[in-house]
Amino acid sequence: MRTKSLLGNIKQQLIFQSSSVVYRDNLQKEYLARESADMDEHSSNWLQASSFGETLKRLIQFKKSQHPQVSLAYLCKRASINSRGYLSDVMKGRRRLNPSYIDALIDALGLEAFEGDYLKLKLTREFSKNAEERQRIDQQIEEIRKLIDIHFSLMPIEFVDSHFICKVLTAFGLFKNQPSYRQLYHQFENKRKKVDSALAILKKKGFIEERGTHLIIKNTTCFFMESENGFSHINFIKEALNHSKESVSHWFEKSDLARFNSFILSVKKEEYQQYISHLRQQVIKDLSRLETKDGDMLIDFHLQVYPSQRVYSDDLNT
Repeated sequence: MRTKSLLGNIKQQLIFQSSSVVYRDNLQKEYLARESADMDEHSSNWLQASSFGETLKRLIQFKKSQHPQVSLAYLCKRASINSRGYLSDVMKGRRRLNPSYIDALIDALGLEAFEGDYLKLKLTREFSKNAEERQRIDQQIEEIRKLIDIHFSLMPIEFVDSHFICKVLTAFGLFKNQPSYRQLYHQFENKRKKVDSALAILKKKGFIEERGTHLIIKNTTCFFMESENGFSHINFIKEALNHSKESVSHWFEKSDLARFNSFILSVKKEEYQQYISHLRQQVIKDLSRLETKDGDMLIDFHLQVYPSQRVYSDDLNT
């Protein structure tokens, strides 16, 4: 089960699915800033299309719902495509898009990096004649689709001890999203009362429901807001880091299962900012590849990179 946070006036995002936790910020700002109702209606529609042409058609419809100026004429002009009929035929599956147009078309549509990568892979697959290569491309497509496909629900302010509650919810993925109470009690060992408390909140807020002797996922997504109506993502991070302090001693020597590092470096500000941008995207891609629907363990993944000083050196020199 994956959880993503809406980025409107929010700067950070949380994702967790099956058995992994990932932090994101500002990766899909324009994409995520749209109204959640519109997102629920349109955003996943184009991700369900099988062919490149149908994907492009639905994506254009989605973009047009957000930006009325988007049209075939607009896109052809921006992407230097000479014929609207040609692009229409591509959308109808009558012709294949010349790969030389794909970058310009992605730019014309204003796609984020992941969206653009997804569209490129769909096109590449249509030109591939090798079954093994198509299988590899399908795997990459699925990895990116999981990052883009978004539905929303508010993370309630009652989520005190949110790190443990999120961990309980994520643990559903270890049991094909329908664990029994007994399985969850066993997963969290001697924390039965905490598990019961977490499940009570999750049921009250509509994330899960009982079905016979098992619990079933109802809502796969939640997000944090910096407001009186939602639990702060910063508070969640603080809880997670406090938990990690308790875990360092236990896991530090187990290098096959855990990794702890700490460095202090002197860097160029511009290069550092470029690295942060790269790191955000790379971490999400790596963890998306790592997570699985049939996991057998949970992991905690915490990443901290920040300036050692609250004031930059160039600000001190002015």
